[in-house]
Amino acid sequence: MLLCVRRQGRWTRILTNNLLPGDICSVIRGEDVATFGFSDYGSGRGQDGRNIIRTAGHEVLVPCDLLLLRGGCVVNEAMLTGESVPNVKQSISEALAVDPSLAGVELNIGDGRHMAVHANNLIMGGTNVLQHSYPDDERGSQKYTVYTIPKPPDKGCIATVLRTGYGTSQGSLVRTILFSTERVTVDNAETYMFLFILLCFAIVASAYVLYYGLQDE
Repeated sequence: MLLCVRRQGRWTRILTNNLLPGDICSVIRGEDVATFGFSDYGSGRGQDGRNIIRTAGHEVLVPCDLLLLRGGCVVNEAMLTGESVPNVKQSISEALAVDPSLAGVELNIGDGRHMAVHANNLIMGGTNVLQHSYPDDERGSQKYTVYTIPKPPDKGCIATVLRTGYGTSQGSLVRTILFSTERVTVDNAETYMFLFILLCFAIVASAYVLYYGLQDE
């Protein structure tokens, strides 16, 4: 899958497996993600310099954890959280304009407390972007965002890559499933306790049947 990324002072398309933490990229809805195209918008192809075959009719997931810098998204996080209702994500600049005190909160997505504060500004890997918008008059953007970054050619939201691969939220779940060290063995104390309880019930039941069976005779 190709993604629009800001590299060497220009927007270019690269494969998502080449993304690195710190990259500035464009976020668009899953149905608009290009699955095949080119690596340079300056080729002059078509009216807007693009020649892209787009996906249609199937879900495209976000490949990494992102911090939304400008714009807004509606994201389906059902794969990670199980929530059936999509969540609205806003840029960090918009959040700071509404609540300036957030500027003093460390952005540490490994810390559950701090992650909860910035949850509405994060787009997690494995989720699906249903809608995106790039407002030209976003509140507080001139104060909190870098205006040297031009608008993406695909008119997507601007975000920065935080984590990739197994470091993402989705990757953490996969790692837990694949490399879990906890195993049920015969040496497990809980297993012996369970067997002991079953044995006690079996003895009591046998004694009950034997006692009333002898009385009937």
